[in-house]
Amino acid sequence: LEFRRVLFRSEYLATEVESLSSCYEEVQFDEPYFVWERVPRNLRDAISIAYDSISSKCSNRRSIVNTYFGDVSNIFSFLLNLPISGFGVDFHKSNLVKISEYTLSNKILQAGIVDAQNFIPQTDGKLDKKQNSFYSKILSSLLELDPSELVVAPTTGLDYLPREIADEKLKQINVLVKSLKEVN
Repeated sequence: LEFRRVLFRSEYLATEVESLSSCYEEVQFDEPYFVWERVPRNLRDAISIAYDSISSKCSNRRSIVNTYFGDVSNIFSFLLNLPISGFGVDFHKSNLVKISEYTLSNKILQAGIVDAQNFIPQTDGKLDKKQNSFYSKILSSLLELDPSELVVAPTTGLDYLPREIADEKLKQINVLVKSLKEVN
């Protein structure tokens, strides 16, 4: 039953993706379920078939599967084999040591390292020495994964945060990227 439900929904999503205007260069699918609990083998098969169907309709668009609110390391090899352009990982929850065992060549990594689950800014416009060291180590580890592209991002979408807080999170990403470029 669940297998058929996944395939039915993927047909709908594939139709929606196909109908998008060509100005959309990227399509992101939010999949927190992947990290909330172990995805059973039969559902993994259905998900693979579903993303085959969806990806076939993406044309020249990049397809990103975004996971958040949990540790992606237990399902990381499964994500690597999906026919997608890349994926998002919540690095506040995921085990970087386990993930570092993999190589991401030809996949985009959307690295969620700015916490989007709270209202507290992580920076005050400039990184102190400790923060700089922490984020530099994370960035170095992420670059060793050899992604085709590395995108510094919030841990999840900013849709449900008040506008001022969401803007602050985006500024934090900007500060983080500039600061890391200076260090590296």
